[in-house]
Amino acid sequence: MHPDEPTPSEGRALSPEEVGARVSAILEAAERDARAVISAAYREQRPEPAPGLDQLAGEVARLAARVDALERALEAGAERAPQRVADVGAQVARVRAVEMALAGLSREAIAEELSKTMAAAEVERVLDDVLSG
Repeated sequence: MHPDEPTPSEGRALSPEEVGARVSAILEAAERDARAVISAAYREQRPEPAPGLDQLAGEVARLAARVDALERALEAGAERAPQRVADVGAQVARVRAVEMALAGLSREAIAEELSKTMAAAEVERVLDDVLSG
């Protein structure tokens, strides 16, 4: 269990706003880290550009687009009627999948972890949503 997740003894699920805030914070931190790596690489760069930096810059741009899309989706979800417990569980699973992906875990390792709390079909749907780029 991640240290930021509520323990079962706390007895409450995360609200959509809390999930959104956590996802945004995680992705913003990842974007900052990636930009710092890119900046450091440019400072140390030789006269000819390294091809890996262009790819990394593209990935940072795609990550920023995904952060924006997640924020819009979470804002839209917060405006809807109260969500069912299963919907909140899926959002929590998405946040956990993002955290594990940012930590460098493979799709299989993430799927194994998520399968402890949700059905295999739902795990695949969450992974497809989170890991598609």
